[in-house]
Amino acid sequence: MRGRCGSAIACLCVACGGHAAWLETSSGAGGGASAERAGAGSTNSAGASQGGVNAGGVGGASTPPPPNYVPDQAVRFDQAYFEDGSFEGNQGFGWDTCHSRTPAVVSSRESAPEGMRSLEFSSAACEYCKDDNPSASQAYLWFKQQPSSALSLYFDVLNLSNSPPLGELRLESSDSQCETLRPLVTIALSNLALQPTWQTRCVDLPPFGPDFALGVAVAGTAFDVALDAFRLGPPCHPR
Repeated sequence: MRGRCGSAIACLCVACGGHAAWLETSSGAGGGASAERAGAGSTNSAGASQGGVNAGGVGGASTPPPPNYVPDQAVRFDQAYFEDGSFEGNQGFGWDTCHSRTPAVVSSRESAPEGMRSLEFSSAACEYCKDDNPSASQAYLWFKQQPSSALSLYFDVLNLSNSPPLGELRLESSDSQCETLRPLVTIALSNLALQPTWQTRCVDLPPFGPDFALGVAVAGTAFDVALDAFRLGPPCHPR
């Protein structure tokens, strides 16, 4: 373990379904997630923009108002769709890391708004993220009940850096081997208005399924964020 992770960080190595994953562990302060208004831009798999700037365009044309990623009503965490949406079980039981070509270090963090653990995604150098690795996702969460229609994804997120993150959150439809079937949504981290405390965010997903899992990746030049408590529910802002 020491040779792979160094002396300051403990390492977990689990081989699950062909996905041997070295996962570093760290600890931090916990706390429940709160919600506040956030403006953000995102693009779904159909290429439709869910965000924009609140300013007049060329010739006086207006652009869409900034979206609100804070849900109108809180949706309690449950395991209705995901086998383990909060990374509490061991790797290979409801979730796993992937042999990813998307550079980032994925760590198990012993602090979470739900349960005891969350996943940390950092832009630190990743020696195992090779260009010929099969997966674009860095982690994936398995469905126990596959969505039959478009639903909204609720999740809790925490900024662990003293600076605004420079990167994006990518959500993808994944098969049982953590290979991307199709992208779902890409959201700029800087537009999520992340805080040093846990915040609940919500994004409307396009129709997908029946698929095996939801793939998750964070990519960019400078970021250190934690994610937890993935659950599916009603629209973020019902009309």
